[in-house]
Amino acid sequence: LSHDGRYLATGSWCGDDYGRGGALQIWDVAAGRCVHVLDRIQGGVGWPDYARQLQWSPDDRRLGVGHNTNVVGVFDPFGGREPEATIDATQGWSRPPSWCWSPDGRSIAIACWKWGLPPMIPIVVAHPLRGRIDDDDVRGMQPTIPEALAATLREDTPLQPMRDPVWGADGLIRGHNNHGQVFAVDTANGAIAWHGVVHEPLTFSPDGRYFAASPAGLVIYDGTTGLPTPMLPMFVGAREHVWAPGESPRRLAMVVDADNEFGAEPGTHILEDGAHLVSLDEVPRAARWDEPDFRGLAFSRDGERLALLDEEGRLAVFALARGGASKAWEQVLEGVSGVLWGAGDVVIAVSNSGSWTCLRTKAT
Repeated sequence: LSHDGRYLATGSWCGDDYGRGGALQIWDVAAGRCVHVLDRIQGGVGWPDYARQLQWSPDDRRLGVGHNTNVVGVFDPFGGREPEATIDATQGWSRPPSWCWSPDGRSIAIACWKWGLPPMIPIVVAHPLRGRIDDDDVRGMQPTIPEALAATLREDTPLQPMRDPVWGADGLIRGHNNHGQVFAVDTANGAIAWHGVVHEPLTFSPDGRYFAASPAGLVIYDGTTGLPTPMLPMFVGAREHVWAPGESPRRLAMVVDADNEFGAEPGTHILEDGAHLVSLDEVPRAARWDEPDFRGLAFSRDGERLALLDEEGRLAVFALARGGASKAWEQVLEGVSGVLWGAGDVVIAVSNSGSWTCLRTKAT
């Protein structure tokens, strides 16, 4: 979904016909129709079970696309099928890397190793975004891993690439991985700004200024230092955290499943600036391993409302207020995998089967 909520980009993988490629489609959300198709994208768009392989640039003028197994392409979403830039920097990975745009949209950071080099920080930055950019062209985060950090890492687990990196306006790229590591890299000098131990679930805010984690109870950490903040709501049993769009910390949803290890009551807690705002009894649908882009919870663009899709396919919209939440409407949809919130009052219900439904939240 574009940052302004006006356009939805969808892509198809190549399947067994790698040479045929896949299609990238651009949809006008308000009109509910496809307005442009870029067909025969080399190697197909994205890769099964890998999230965030479609990302709009910060100004929504370009679209970053993971394609051709391990390549990131930069496309004009309303132009031709040939990319403006092709970044091939993983030295032949068999799967897509995680990656993100810079805040100014002039660079892309790719979380990957550089084989055959001393232990280096596993991030490369592609800039400028023109033509073909390969291993010889990208600027790596140059310093090797500091000895003090290397000493804290197990020999069989050096510093690993990030999952879902976030590049903040302060120049720090932040992220965590499946190896128990969370860290930030300073793009000004390529050095490690801070590092720590991951407590899942962990989710960075859209601007990277904070991250929510649940070592036991919920803790909100400072994305600049990696240290805990005084915002310690300490709700337990988190399955996931979902941030509202915009500058943080403002609003954050914490989801608690019925079978959590702490025996906490299931539901969804909404926080505002780290303080409890309201709790809902409803629990959103969990993203499955094979549907990582489809989440059962989405804030409106202003953070004042919440769309929630449960496991039975009930989609409800709540107006949020301190101490209470009113249900604006509810309806049952079949075969829906997740929910997005577009511009204004438009909610988008998406399905992994290839369909999506546009609903206006103020309509009956």
